[in-house]
Amino acid sequence: MPSPGHRSEETAAAHMPGISPLHPALQKLRDALASGAGLEALDDNTLDDLITQATNERFARTHRRDTPSTPRRAVALSALDLLGVPASLRTISAVAFARTGTPLDSHSLASARRDERRAWFRQRVAGMTPEPKLAPALHYQKVEPVHGLLTVSTWDLRRRVVTPHSPRVDRPTMVCALIDEADRLTDIDRIAASRLGLLACQMAADIPGATPPSTHQKDRASVRRAAIRELNRFATIATDEQLAAAHAMQTLSAGATVWGRTAAARGTH
Repeated sequence: MPSPGHRSEETAAAHMPGISPLHPALQKLRDALASGAGLEALDDNTLDDLITQATNERFARTHRRDTPSTPRRAVALSALDLLGVPASLRTISAVAFARTGTPLDSHSLASARRDERRAWFRQRVAGMTPEPKLAPALHYQKVEPVHGLLTVSTWDLRRRVVTPHSPRVDRPTMVCALIDEADRLTDIDRIAASRLGLLACQMAADIPGATPPSTHQKDRASVRRAAIRELNRFATIATDEQLAAAHAMQTLSAGATVWGRTAAARGTH
């Protein structure tokens, strides 16, 4: 049975700055402290992860600068463009935070989508080409919004349609995009790179062979390879489904192919 000293260390570890409760290194630390083995039971990669995460958070807190706020829709659109596939409100918020360190209220995006639809129709009525908007993903047969999934209105229709196999492609696609962005930012913004890498590894938890020993760049590469293997398994059938669905929707109005049949009938209302 662990001593009171071990329990106090475990409690402190649970509140270490910058480490998510889902972080594998933190879980290993908790297990080691709970068993009474202490830090000596942790391997070098785990210790490095703990130190990196805590150091990054401390650096962020002491070097945080006031910057002009970016409209939430622009942040959400940027996150979606990075992912390249339909994503949930929660995922969009997580990506936005990983990139900027600023929380994005996922509930606010739901109301933002209604505002986006009205603005899109007003621009169409005025003879303008609508700017990119937060738009729903569409069911491949019903041509109605898929609950909780957002896209960008200017994407090709094929990318905005959800089919039986497209979710099997979307998850590994997002993982690869996040890892690529983390690698790109490694020498530019190591804090954001670390957050993006951790998010990618968390999202890859259900992908066969994608569980990394740590979130270091070299281990992220193995997660990316596993994601690509999963992507290749379903890419052809998902693409065929999406192309067929987009072809079947060609006779519908522009509003229906962006917002769904029901919303298109309502127009700006």
